[in-house]
Amino acid sequence: MNAIVFLIQCPDQKGLVAGITSFFAERQFNILHCQQYTDTEVGQYFMRIKLEDEGIYSLQQLESEFSVFAQAIKLTWSVRYSETPYRVALLVTRASHCPYDLLLRELEGELSCDIPLIIGNHSDLETMAKQFNKPFYHLPITAETKQAQEQKIRQLLDEYAIDLV
Repeated sequence: MNAIVFLIQCPDQKGLVAGITSFFAERQFNILHCQQYTDTEVGQYFMRIKLEDEGIYSLQQLESEFSVFAQAIKLTWSVRYSETPYRVALLVTRASHCPYDLLLRELEGELSCDIPLIIGNHSDLETMAKQFNKPFYHLPITAETKQAQEQKIRQLLDEYAIDLV
């Protein structure tokens, strides 16, 4: 089953849940999950809604129609399709058990993700990265180099188009 996930944010207002869910129901989408939260201190509404994609609408048509709907109520939104795996960066230190488990699960197809790089503040796991044919970036950190190291991490995340850390 393919799924579509919308992340939505907008100024809080009455009727948002009804309006957003009606938009999808009118187009015959089945809502699998829907989480929402209102931050009353700043007056912002947040929603994550996961839809079953039965191929009724082209992705371009859905995005185009939702864009028109979103403009009318000042929504900012993003959409993700399940057939597009997340690009994940592993940030590691010295312990190997967690990153090793993730890399093995990716290799065996248990995770819907692509892990294109590993970044470590110690070089201990560079050999493990090589075993999985992943580039390893050793970026040591001290109080003096913290800002430069964080900037380099951000550059790598952008360069590799990372979705999740």
